[in-house]
Amino acid sequence: MKKTILKTIFFSVLILFGCKKKELPQEPSGSPVFSVNCSVDGQPLLMEAGNMDYYMKPSYYYDTLHGIYVFKAELSKKTNLGAYSLILLINNYRPTALAFPIYTDTAFTTGTYKYTDATFTGLTQNITFTPTKAYESNDAYLWRFKEPSSDEWKVNGVYSTTQTFELGKTYSVTYEYSDANGGCNNIKHTNIFTIGNPLQTTVKVVRDSTSSVPVYKYSYTGTGVKPFKCNWCFGDGSTANTFAPTHTFQTSGVYATTLTVVDAANNVCTSYYQINTESYCQSNFTANFAPLANTRLNSRVTVILTDPDGNVYSTKDLSQPASSNFQVLSIENYHANENNEATKLLKIKFNCTLKLGSKLVKIENGIATLAVAYN
Repeated sequence: MKKTILKTIFFSVLILFGCKKKELPQEPSGSPVFSVNCSVDGQPLLMEAGNMDYYMKPSYYYDTLHGIYVFKAELSKKTNLGAYSLILLINNYRPTALAFPIYTDTAFTTGTYKYTDATFTGLTQNITFTPTKAYESNDAYLWRFKEPSSDEWKVNGVYSTTQTFELGKTYSVTYEYSDANGGCNNIKHTNIFTIGNPLQTTVKVVRDSTSSVPVYKYSYTGTGVKPFKCNWCFGDGSTANTFAPTHTFQTSGVYATTLTVVDAANNVCTSYYQINTESYCQSNFTANFAPLANTRLNSRVTVILTDPDGNVYSTKDLSQPASSNFQVLSIENYHANENNEATKLLKIKFNCTLKLGSKLVKIENGIATLAVAYN
């Protein structure tokens, strides 16, 4: 009987410990995880999540105007009346379509960030080149790329290709093809591209096949500052300065048409187009410019401060004094937010001037630990 009672007690203990509910991960104990410690116009300000009803709200949103994601950290009270709150916005300047993956590597890097008064562009640009003649599986394709101070590089056997070019440099791009039946052999065409030029043009030509003597209708599309001035040289000694001229070549042959466009900002772009009046053989191609790449350049930031009276001050569109700075000291993965979105914890230090109308306030000696969300 005694043994039976002991066994019963033993198994009851096993069941009790075996069925014990597992504890969920707890927030770290000690000091608040999220905080902002700074001075505002010389007066000390300390905001800590978990104290005085302050809480940390990490989130993100999509800026449809610029085609970028914006990461947002907000440290505030549930009701902001009578209290300070601070919002930090970090722009991810890697353009991407809505609902596509967010590339956090271009927004979250340790180092010095720029406020929104700074304007910068990337260091490279991708351009996709595609022949105007339809693809034929047995045709031979060759692309040549050259910058005056560097060696030529080639891409062989590819119909369309995307290449990366350095900002501020000028490249010649040559496309050469031969068709499978031998009717077109080593047909070449070269165009010139200056990377970062705000004025870029693409020539379009339509041949009027109903005419006994071929008539070509020219036009172009492009970017730049209106109004534009243009000059066409058709390669046979004839010229035109209208935007959509029509031209007839009196003698058969291969001609290189040149279009030079000047915009209102005095940017200049020269484009070339090949005309072969004797056959269908031609090696023209289009160039599709991707947005300027911004590989791992630290993104721009905006600081927004709301005071106890509800006045909202911001660094947006404000030229910062030399004493302003924003530095990310460390970055680490953190818990998912209430929407089950991934978050990153940022430790930063900063100084900045914020504006509301004509009134300015200064944040000095700022030290903060904040979180932003992403998907």
